[in-house]
Amino acid sequence: MLPGVQVPAKGKYMFHDVHRTLSLLGCPGFPARPHTNWPPNTVLAGRMAWMLAQGPSYVCALNSSGEPSPKLEQGAQVLAEFVWRVFEAEFIGGEDIGSPRVLERLWNVYVAKADVGSEMPNGERAVELANTSVVKNGYKDNTQAAIACKLFGAPSFTTDDGDMYWGNDHLLEAMAHHKVCSLLDQPLGYCTKSAPSPKI
Repeated sequence: MLPGVQVPAKGKYMFHDVHRTLSLLGCPGFPARPHTNWPPNTVLAGRMAWMLAQGPSYVCALNSSGEPSPKLEQGAQVLAEFVWRVFEAEFIGGEDIGSPRVLERLWNVYVAKADVGSEMPNGERAVELANTSVVKNGYKDNTQAAIACKLFGAPSFTTDDGDMYWGNDHLLEAMAHHKVCSLLDQPLGYCTKSAPSPKI
């Protein structure tokens, strides 16, 4: 049963539903039982992902105590790979993604060795950088921007007219809504346009 679910039958179903969805997405092997560390502490992983989302040159500037300037450049694929591997470690490997050692290992394998035109710091150093005030503040500001846009979870999809859909199971609905809005050229549904969309 998932923690926080008061009805045993509902908890059993929810866990089975996640297992089933992952299998349909080509990710079989979800642990046979829920993690003992659920929900995981995702703050450090989030900071590392945010830092990487600013681009390799940003990370390298931080590493050399230079003036970091956000620029994604060719690092998008590296970011996607790192995020994917973090999710894989949690949901398929059953690892604790709140552990610096786990994140250091993932960074060393999928980021530090990546060909991005710059020499990236190793995992241990990346964890250190993720705990600096500049990264903490950047991650916090990004989180506040998301909250201002009424976002509360990932993945979230926002259409051109500001309608928000949360969860992978709503991706097709979001796409359909976007197509309908394009035809009607008018807003529909739950609007999230009270604030500008946050940057990654």
